[in-house]
Amino acid sequence: MAHLSPLLLLAEQGSLLQRDLVRQSPSGQPAMVATLSRLERAGLIERRQHDRDRRAVLIQLTAAGREAVRAAGSALAAANEKALIGFVPADRKLAIEFLKRMASNLGRATRYINIDIFSLQL
Repeated sequence: MAHLSPLLLLAEQGSLLQRDLVRQSPSGQPAMVATLSRLERAGLIERRQHDRDRRAVLIQLTAAGREAVRAAGSALAAANEKALIGFVPADRKLAIEFLKRMASNLGRATRYINIDIFSLQL
């Protein structure tokens, strides 16, 4: 399963060094490197050598990667809407507040949901 996390981080922060992606991700380095390789093979990211530090690898989204992030956002929004069917506005607000608190309690690792982006219809 590929993780949406690095794509969301790149969409949010722009180009990032591979080591910075590893630091910001709940995955360890081997898992992140494998995920990045899969994302690169799928054409969603590109890696290039840093201009000033040849040892550093810079990662950025491709146009297809940006579209995958957009599609994932739409899919997540649709899932949220479906989950909240029948909730009055006050209950929706309360449910969202509870979920935010739960995510905060679990820590940064829950910031991004793991999604198999290769199964999304683009």
